[in-house]
Amino acid sequence: MRSLSYHIINRAVVILIAVITITLFDKFRLKSKPLSHIISYAISMIAVFTYVWFTSFLDPLGPGAYQGIFVIYTLLTILLSVIIEIKERIKRKRQSVTN
Repeated sequence: MRSLSYHIINRAVVILIAVITITLFDKFRLKSKPLSHIISYAISMIAVFTYVWFTSFLDPLGPGAYQGIFVIYTLLTILLSVIIEIKERIKRKRQSVTN
């Protein structure tokens, strides 16, 4: 039972890092929006890899652990960036119609 709850806590921490990434997307602004998303992604990916590395001392990782977290996290970040961009375009379009 300990390993199941440990696994759930680890997933929750990774999700917390993802939520912080969403906040970074909103708060971290450079002149180039893609650059600010890439920097936010890089910071969060470093945090995720560091967390996974630290947890590997307590519980052995599977052979594809880093590859799996990289692929899933990257795809979700790309999806999130696209959703945010679509949302902002719709918002700008509505504002231009009302003006």
